[in-house]
Amino acid sequence: MRAYRCLVALKGGHHNVNGTPVDFKNFSHQLRIFIGERDAQVFLERLRERFDNLPNFYFDYTVSNGKLSSVFWADEISKLNYKAFGDVLAFDATYSTNRYKMVFVPFTGVDHHFQCVTFGAGLISTESIESYVWLLKAFLKAHGTQPTLVLSDQDPSMLQAVPMVFTESRHRLCMWHIMKKLPSKISSDVLDNTDLRSCIHQLVWNVYIKPETFESRWNDLLQTFGLQDHSWLNDMYNIKHLWVPAYFREPPMCCLMKTTSRCESSNAAFKVNSTSANTLVQFMMCFENRVDSQRYRQRVSEYKTSSTMFTGNTDLAIEQHAFAIYTNAVFAQVQKEIIKGKFLCYITNQTEPSNSSLLIDVTHLDKRNNITNVYQVTYNTVDQSASCSCRNFTRIGYLCRHVFCVYRLKNVERIPPNT
Repeated sequence: MRAYRCLVALKGGHHNVNGTPVDFKNFSHQLRIFIGERDAQVFLERLRERFDNLPNFYFDYTVSNGKLSSVFWADEISKLNYKAFGDVLAFDATYSTNRYKMVFVPFTGVDHHFQCVTFGAGLISTESIESYVWLLKAFLKAHGTQPTLVLSDQDPSMLQAVPMVFTESRHRLCMWHIMKKLPSKISSDVLDNTDLRSCIHQLVWNVYIKPETFESRWNDLLQTFGLQDHSWLNDMYNIKHLWVPAYFREPPMCCLMKTTSRCESSNAAFKVNSTSANTLVQFMMCFENRVDSQRYRQRVSEYKTSSTMFTGNTDLAIEQHAFAIYTNAVFAQVQKEIIKGKFLCYITNQTEPSNSSLLIDVTHLDKRNNITNVYQVTYNTVDQSASCSCRNFTRIGYLCRHVFCVYRLKNVERIPPNT
């Protein structure tokens, strides 16, 4: 029906389309009959043909009791995307994409335009630990290196499979899935008659506090509302290192994704033209169409970045340099940090622990000029380098706003290298 409506729109009316909606449905039905029991064979032959003719195309599969049980594939562009943007990897299972009820698992990341990018995809017959272990090993074999951070939901099989395969990666659970359970786990009377919901959200989503601060505030919160013995809250506290942002300050780009919303958005796009009645061959055609659309949007963003003229908001050289080396999407974020570093940060204290370094306290204001935090910047007077106690963990730019504040007020011309 989607194909029929598309042709009606393209040709200017129903009378210009050769065929009725019933004809289109019959064709789809006849196509499935033609494929018949050869579906898995045709699907694998298509992958094998690509393996033989396309450079660096990878696929692997397993057969159990004469039936296709698992398959994974990734082409050359997926490998190149992973090499460039594979610091943070997210994956989430989705259903109703084929007639065999095989679970579709795309591997998703974020590119330098803040758009979803696919690193590969797989189909598994069951969501068991063994299936996920096989799938992750196939992914690792295709790409060769492990990601810095792996993001998934609370699926028990994923929870055990990820550390078994990605031994060098940090595993992070989707915060949204956890916080979504809050109303069902805590009595509605407690949530409706108190500020518990807002207090919990303000605490767990805070990206500025350290682990010890989170633990102290969490205990105070439970005591305030009398929830020290609440089993679900205690269970979530016991795995706090798997989902609370305070425990992900160290990994680079750790705040690029905190939830699997990117995965769900990508999964929804893959399911637009795919239904539970599709054969594997039809599913593969739908998948390839969506990947082509994804890569087209990436090319459009590349063109816009290369053709956009610079319009700065300050007279600072670092702003123009940032425009030259970043994409439009990233530059928009860096530009905000430059402006905030100029107008919303100022030095409040300065000490000299040695002849070659300065410890500088930078006060951080919000849009209402209220003090939100104070960060300590270590400034090396010899090589004019600087580092901040916030570790740039919430910033996209090469220089965080606090370090930039120090450079600006010290009248030091500091432009990051072209990397």
